[in-house]
Amino acid sequence: MARKGRHRKSGERYPNGKLRPVRDLGNDRVRAHRELYLRPGGVKATDDLDCALGQAHAAGLLEGTRLDGRVLLEHGKEWHRLYRATFGGGVQTRNLERIGRSEPGTMTTPTDLRYRSWATIVARLTARERECLNLVCIEYGDGWNLPPFLERLINAWKSRQCPPLYAGRYLPVRGDRERLEGLKSSLLAIVEGSRRRLTG
Repeated sequence: MARKGRHRKSGERYPNGKLRPVRDLGNDRVRAHRELYLRPGGVKATDDLDCALGQAHAAGLLEGTRLDGRVLLEHGKEWHRLYRATFGGGVQTRNLERIGRSEPGTMTTPTDLRYRSWATIVARLTARERECLNLVCIEYGDGWNLPPFLERLINAWKSRQCPPLYAGRYLPVRGDRERLEGLKSSLLAIVEGSRRRLTG
């Protein structure tokens, strides 16, 4: 006679009997892409590779300002989230209410207020800084694709990490470094402007 109930799932378990979660690391291509971003000393920077700014941070391109690159990354991701929450589009619905199914409210939410305050900071930037910020944080804010200038800079970093694989492939051209500096200065302005509003 067969036992009633479900079959026991296989896998590693905690001492209390619950299954341990299994993290899916993707196929061979995704794993090979992530391997390049392992930093010396075993520090992994692979959790943020789902956006262009995260890949730039993992490659060390956001370093060199008076703030840590992680702070710039977090503010850039927050700008993307606020922009998409306000205007819709490619917003990831795992963190937000479904925009297409929600009814517009008459109340001003804290997200609206934060977007407005950050939008005034962004409006004060130069046209070049605004263009770089919106290109990287809004247009390429989610997904593995990169804007061309950032892809060339990251390929230069990859060619130093794994020379035989990336040697001579689509490397930086004149103006790419200036665009990166414009991106960093715009993110720095957002960080400092938001801090000033909190303290002031």
